[in-house]
Amino acid sequence: GNRITSVVFKLLYGCWVGDTQTGLRGFHRDLLPAMIAVPGDRYEYEMNVLIECAAMKVPMRPLPIETVYENNNEGSHFRAFRDSARIYRVIFSGFFRFVGTSMVSFLVDYGLYLLFNNLIKYFGTSLDQEVGVLFIRVVPHILIATVAARLLSGVTNFFLNRFVFTDKGKVSQAFLRYLGVFFLVMLLSALLTSSLHLWLGWSDNTAKIPVDIMLFFVSYHLQRRWVFQKKPAKAG
Repeated sequence: GNRITSVVFKLLYGCWVGDTQTGLRGFHRDLLPAMIAVPGDRYEYEMNVLIECAAMKVPMRPLPIETVYENNNEGSHFRAFRDSARIYRVIFSGFFRFVGTSMVSFLVDYGLYLLFNNLIKYFGTSLDQEVGVLFIRVVPHILIATVAARLLSGVTNFFLNRFVFTDKGKVSQAFLRYLGVFFLVMLLSALLTSSLHLWLGWSDNTAKIPVDIMLFFVSYHLQRRWVFQKKPAKAG
């Protein structure tokens, strides 16, 4: 169970911690204000500390120790089901908030995409012809519909995700970084959707769904690790 938790923590927060449940931890006194501000108690608090350190890019170094269980660990206060549920609730809480805001943004984005795409195909039949630059091929009406829909849904997504990643920094700095990720994901969405439509013959409306699911995970990691990054804490 501990090893599985380490893998999940690595996938979501980008840091490998071989023993997430050890209560024996040492930290520099400069980190004390951050430790006091971490919410939760018992095992929830221990996991929140690791998440906070990962967000602040505090280096975490494991040291091997001898494990000694007295009386078959009868004195342990760990409640297998209840405490495990609390631990994983903490681990997935930020990710599930991101899923929720992304679902809202996706529904807005996909609804606008369907509207714009069908309107452009109806009124601008000349935009059905693919355009190629080097090895890149794109369908103009897909590109236009993707850009228009993403621009309108992107601002809402930015402010929702400031809450998800508990970002308290300057809006302007985070927004500039968000724009970089925003345009990257938007371009990839248009190119990959066009490719599935042209190469595999998929419907231009349904091809967008698997593409955006894949880009969802790319966007999550970029926003967590770069867009809404917390100020690195001092480390002794």
